[in-house]
Amino acid sequence: MQKIAEQLKQISIQTKDVRIKHFEYKQTKILSFKFTDQIYPSLPIKARGLFINQDTKEILIRGYDKFYNIGENGLDWEKLQETVGPYKVTLKENGCIIYVSVLNNELLVTSKHSLGPARNLSHSEYGQQMLEKTVKDIHGLVEYLSANNLTAVFELADDDFEEHVLEYPPEKRGLYCHGLNRNTIRFESLDIKIVKEFADRFGFFSVDYLEFSDISKVKEFADECAKTGSFEGKAIEGFVVRCFQRQSLEQQMENLMKETSPFFFKIKFDQPYLMFREWREVTKSLLQGQHRSKVKFELSKTYMDWVYKTMRSQPQVFQGFMENKGIIKTRNLFLKEVKGLDSFVGITVSDLCQEASGDYELSVKSGSIKDKVLLIPIAVIGAGKTTLARTLVNLYDEIGHIQNDNIIQKKSAPVFEQNIMNEFMTKRIVFADRNNHLFQHRLGLCKKFKMEYPDGAVVALNYNIDSMDKKQVIEISSKRVQERGENHQCITPTKTPDFPRIISGFVHKRDPLDLTNPNDALIDRVIELNINNSVNENVLLISKELELNQCSVDDIESALSKALNQVETVSKVVKKKIPRYYGIEIDVPLLPILEEILADDYSLYESFIQQYKEKGWHSTIALRTVPDHHQLIKEYDLKYQDFESFERMVEIKLDRLVWNDKVMAFSIVSTYPVIQSANKHMHITCAVMNGKAMDSNGMLKEYFEEGKGKAIPVDLTIKGHIKAYLY
Repeated sequence: MQKIAEQLKQISIQTKDVRIKHFEYKQTKILSFKFTDQIYPSLPIKARGLFINQDTKEILIRGYDKFYNIGENGLDWEKLQETVGPYKVTLKENGCIIYVSVLNNELLVTSKHSLGPARNLSHSEYGQQMLEKTVKDIHGLVEYLSANNLTAVFELADDDFEEHVLEYPPEKRGLYCHGLNRNTIRFESLDIKIVKEFADRFGFFSVDYLEFSDISKVKEFADECAKTGSFEGKAIEGFVVRCFQRQSLEQQMENLMKETSPFFFKIKFDQPYLMFREWREVTKSLLQGQHRSKVKFELSKTYMDWVYKTMRSQPQVFQGFMENKGIIKTRNLFLKEVKGLDSFVGITVSDLCQEASGDYELSVKSGSIKDKVLLIPIAVIGAGKTTLARTLVNLYDEIGHIQNDNIIQKKSAPVFEQNIMNEFMTKRIVFADRNNHLFQHRLGLCKKFKMEYPDGAVVALNYNIDSMDKKQVIEISSKRVQERGENHQCITPTKTPDFPRIISGFVHKRDPLDLTNPNDALIDRVIELNINNSVNENVLLISKELELNQCSVDDIESALSKALNQVETVSKVVKKKIPRYYGIEIDVPLLPILEEILADDYSLYESFIQQYKEKGWHSTIALRTVPDHHQLIKEYDLKYQDFESFERMVEIKLDRLVWNDKVMAFSIVSTYPVIQSANKHMHITCAVMNGKAMDSNGMLKEYFEEGKGKAIPVDLTIKGHIKAYLY
């Protein structure tokens, strides 16, 4: 195994197809190997789940050799004719893999690729708890596994811990033993009959199995069960079939002259499980405010309508759903209320899971333009929003207009949103006059409006900023600001002579409209506007889309003239802002990177990272409020006097992801060019749970100087730029 371990290490250096994780368990250093599907055929060991002793290279945990479902990797029933019986067909339980072996005369319990604690209760921890609660004779179990050099393979099925697709009532929850593998390089798995005897002896659930002598009989049996997705009144996900394949003479010579070797394959039922997974995902989308969805199954349309209605009449039904709790209960409630089914067992799957086509919008969905309508422009300074809004107000009594620039409070967003709601008390349509160039701006308005008027429509007036050359947009907008002169609350040639730079900031740092993004999912309709079009053209387009009475050209000209001659009555004092701190803003999305690094512990990713993802990513260089940082702040102030417009690109090298129970951060080992930082350990805070972002400094100090906390080594180079973060 020494040679193979070195081979795997070399592959991991050259490619991401092999990932190695380091653990320490009771003073033993352990390596875990995770392989991508495409690398398996070329590997010297094909175990899906492999743990070895880092020092001795002894195999500690050994999963099954990677095996495939019918239709995967070129596997079909014709090719299976070459296999050799008997065919042991075992029921496929629906949970998560737990491995149990022995290390230093004690049980070693792992998940597929991980062991030990995580931020939340990990699979391996819960598996160990379940094992200790279940096993009849723990000392006997240790002796049996140790004497026979075995890894016991279990399926952990417990809806209280983690819901999957199949439902497990309380009396059926626990550890299902379905394999005993030798801890050897070559795959050797004991007969399922021995596995069942082992499970019975030590108090675990065993998996049911049937035996066939002919592969054609296996197919007939599986096809019959697939019609209802069940076997003997029990819902099943499918089967795992254990048989043998003939070996070549060369393989026989390498494998003790055995004519055959173990061969496993899966028969997974697509339905109704794919449909149930679709229901889970569309429910989460609806709970996040996303009303459009491409669904594959006809019944999913009815399900979406039911969820939408139930969200409003019985919101408690979905309590915990986003944390993957109550998914099965919700599904069963729908089947009972809408289809009159206590269970889908015994129902012909093809009848239940008829395919649909195309996107689907809720039949009960809100958004009627005959009701209240919120107009949200998505624009830039100088696009002509205010002139357009005032022209519409002059033409239609039912339209109101709230201008963000008239709000003098420091935190204008809550006041802006409330003023809009107040305007709806007397107006049917309200124009929310702000650039609304960021997701957070649009989402805040949409949520406030939908809470008050769930049947109303949110209509985005999307100026074509994102499809144009940015330089051209800045030139057009700057020219208009120059032409309007001082008739504006804050952005004027006199008050803000650097207005082209301000406009540039709005053009370059914006979130384009994206109806597939949850932040824009509450928008019901989009009217595309061209920044080059006249106000008259945009008025005609909007009035037509909103089904308003069409006005004459003369009426529009008169309304426009009145709008252009209106004098602003609010004047804001524009103060030059100073940086609150300097930092490196990260230019690449870190979420996919974090998701990959933490793929083996999704609960850690979900609870730790997801909480923080909206805050953005940066590395602080110096903070004005910290006395020890003042000298460096002064140097940056002098170096970058035009701090609002400078950008200096930086390459950042990350060497590890470190965390404790409060914060998680990437450690920065170097930058190019070299950046002077006031922090001893430069870092990017990724998540905050029980503390503040600044706690990353203390956490990294403890890690590097005292060995506290946890870490995963990484080797990443990402890009960013120096930025002044203003008050």
